[in-house]
Amino acid sequence: MSAILMAFISGFAFARSTASSTLKDENGTHSANLALDGLMQTGWAEGAVGNGEEQWWELTLDKKMDIKTLSLWPGNLTKGVKTFEQYARPKVIRIFIDGKQQGEPRRLLNKPRRVDLNIGVTGRRIRIIIDEAFPGIISEDLFLTEVAINFPDAKRTNSYDKWANGSEAKKIKKRFKNKIEEKYFSHKDSELSDREALQFICNAAADGIPAFRKRVKLKVQDGFRVQALQSFKPAQKALRKLKDANAIPCLELAALRAHGKEAKNLWSDVGYFYALQEKIGGPNYNVKNWGETGWTKGELQGFGEPLPLEIDEFGSVWVADTGNNRIQKFDENGRVKEIYGGKKTSITNKWFKKNRPWYVSGSNPGKKGKLLTNPIDIELIPEKNDYGFAVLDATGKVTLYDATKTPVRSWNVEHFTAAEPKLGGTGYLAYIKKKKTLCAIIQDRGVCYNKEAEKLHEWEIKDGTPTAVEVMKNGKILMAFNDQIVSYSADGFRHKVLIDKKTLGEGFEYLDMTYDEKNRLWIVTDKGEAFEFFRPTKLKDKIQLTNYPLRFPRIAVQDEVVYLLTEDSIKQFDVKQMRIDRDDQEKEK
Repeated sequence: MSAILMAFISGFAFARSTASSTLKDENGTHSANLALDGLMQTGWAEGAVGNGEEQWWELTLDKKMDIKTLSLWPGNLTKGVKTFEQYARPKVIRIFIDGKQQGEPRRLLNKPRRVDLNIGVTGRRIRIIIDEAFPGIISEDLFLTEVAINFPDAKRTNSYDKWANGSEAKKIKKRFKNKIEEKYFSHKDSELSDREALQFICNAAADGIPAFRKRVKLKVQDGFRVQALQSFKPAQKALRKLKDANAIPCLELAALRAHGKEAKNLWSDVGYFYALQEKIGGPNYNVKNWGETGWTKGELQGFGEPLPLEIDEFGSVWVADTGNNRIQKFDENGRVKEIYGGKKTSITNKWFKKNRPWYVSGSNPGKKGKLLTNPIDIELIPEKNDYGFAVLDATGKVTLYDATKTPVRSWNVEHFTAAEPKLGGTGYLAYIKKKKTLCAIIQDRGVCYNKEAEKLHEWEIKDGTPTAVEVMKNGKILMAFNDQIVSYSADGFRHKVLIDKKTLGEGFEYLDMTYDEKNRLWIVTDKGEAFEFFRPTKLKDKIQLTNYPLRFPRIAVQDEVVYLLTEDSIKQFDVKQMRIDRDDQEKEK
């Protein structure tokens, strides 16, 4: 009998795992011990039960030990997130150590992630009772992929670690790395792709080197195998280079067994591959008029951010398409006429000060030339017989376009704090036609420039950060602060409150305002109420545009038609007709 086998018998002869029942299906027998083998592509499973039958899984260790934490990988993770959603997984569980319940029942999140539970007792017998499960899309069979004690503590894996860092293991790694390279080129150079080669690389990324899996099973105790067995990094590298979206489940499994910075980086890779898959799926050729969520021409993408819009005298609507790193110009029928920004669809994680998970952007972001990075406001600048425009992006860069729609100048705004996402807009442009002055307002500071990018004024906004900005005909700047609208001069002088809750009422958080072609001020609140003013101190009318709340509304108005941009699409409201209908209803009453 070999020394390794003797060590296995003497060390773990009394460790055993059991469960309320075991599922047998076309994929084999999903026994209780498969939740302890350290592999993400196997696990314990039990068929759907009824009549109040209790579902449980149990591990009896060879001796008592300090159980600080218990980590679970719920669900069927064979193919990553896909199979996680297809089969049932634990929702509410109770933990028992040597027959004593530990704390209250634990409610698990419905996410394919490791669950770490604080235990903090000494014991030998661990029982997990599943009181409630999330239903699967295609099956009620319940899965539990893996269980680990004191993850990622590796104190019980010393013998294995010593072997894994030894000469024999190094030779195995070297030979296996060569095999990965062989499979990489086989897949890369194949005209139709080599699925067998890709799966070989995937398995190594998900569950490590086969020889190491066998050694873990022999030399590592139940409950500590998943922390001992590691994803093979050259396999991860090969998958990143291949950029095949079919590698998503493998990278998900590699991320599920990792922790700390490695796990964070792997989940970032997963996000990139999902974005790649979306991009490979191709554009949407049936985009609705006036936009919908997406990255194709005509679609808009805000990720919850407000998307500013302007309307010119020709009826064209201009939108700062923040999540697509571009400006889109819609015609009077809601179809896109022009796009300004990068020319390439790209996968990016650029987002304000901090990056976000990878996403598909309709235009490639950047700082040079025509490129934009998360444009957060657009301002039309009247020119002779046409319009130029200016764009402020989340990096604090202002880009000035002339009447030919060519970028003629760009500069970075001098400010202390960059614009912030998730706050309903904290960056604005205001063009004062009389003085040919362009002001950038970011957070609680205003900086004004001439068209040559020379700074004229810099000032602190006494009321804080505005939620909407507009320019009056007399050159003063209107700023909204919750339920007040205050006028400022371009040099930062604060004048007075022009509109407050006496006019606008209460119960709203955000509003937007604009002037129409008759120089009448319009305000729309997130309660769906629209206000039209002859001038800021004289209300003309109020009408209810919507009977549902609006998230960060942004508006433009022409000929008494309100163009409302919210939730990545533009809606039109004919206020003139709405007034007629309202008045007719009142007459009938």
